[in-house]
Amino acid sequence: MRVRVEFRYNAETGEVELFRVDDIGGTTRIQDHDATHDEIAHAIGRVLDRRPGVEEIVPDREREPRPRPLPVQAEPAVQEQPREPRRAHE
Repeated sequence: MRVRVEFRYNAETGEVELFRVDDIGGTTRIQDHDATHDEIAHAIGRVLDRRPGVEEIVPDREREPRPRPLPVQAEPAVQEQPREPRRAHE
């Protein structure tokens, strides 16, 4: 598993503003992916805090898809009957 760590620290306040561990690995999934991800986040977080709070943030693209309403279709226009071609009188 490959991860990317984003870390933003405010030197004036001493606050950690952002601490995120993202999975950037390929498509191979280990058996207990979420537990391994939490383990990595917790281990890195312990550098900053004795008991770091770890929570999962799920981007919109990973949530269950919501059913989309069907598009409203306009009534088909009434079509005129095709006219027979007029014949010139002989």
